[in-house]
This record gives sequence, structure tokens and C-alpha cells, in this order.
Amino acid sequence: SKQNFDRKNRPNRWHLFDAGTSWGYLSLEAQRRGLITHAMGGFNVEQVRESFAVPDDFSIVAAVAIGHLGRTEDLSEELAEQERPSPRKDLADMFFVPVLDIE
Repeated sequence: SKQNFDRKNRPNRWHLFDAGTSWGYLSLEAQRRGLITHAMGGFNVEQVRESFAVPDDFSIVAAVAIGHLGRTEDLSEELAEQERPSPRKDLADMFFVPVLDIE
């Protein structure tokens, strides 16, 4: 995502928000087309910057794999084990103030 606006080269404090929004819509559109997406943060940012000639005024936020869903049966036992949903945090663990009890 571009760190500065093209016009007047002022800092774009929204660039990471925009990148997240773009990722979300990319994922939705891929699903609409029958594809699966997987965003990743564990990659070598400098290697990506060098390999794809990404200018320094861009933040490299995530890598996204896009493709067709494979069969779990084709995975190794170790990888098949990872195909379970991870536990989610309780809402109270994600806020700085008490969460209202809404029923």
C-alpha cells in the first residue's frame, strides 16, 4: 500500500486500512468465483520488495494465495491436522472497556 498520496506527496495515514479493505473485497470476489484465498504475514518482505521491484514508498503488508480448494485426503497427516478452525478469543478479551451484556 502506498504510504503517501500522489498529490502533494503527503502521508496517507489510511494506507494500511485501505490495504485491509482491498484484501477483504479480493477475498469476497474470489469466493464468488469459486476460489479460495489465504492471506499470509509470514514472508520475507525485503525479498518480495527486491523480486518485484516494489518502490520504498509502498508498504508490503501481506501475501495472498488464491486458488481452488484441494482435498484434505491429499494432505500429509500433519497438514490435515491444521485444517481445523482455530479457537476464537472471547469478546471481553478484545476490548479495553467492559463489553456490554446485550441479550
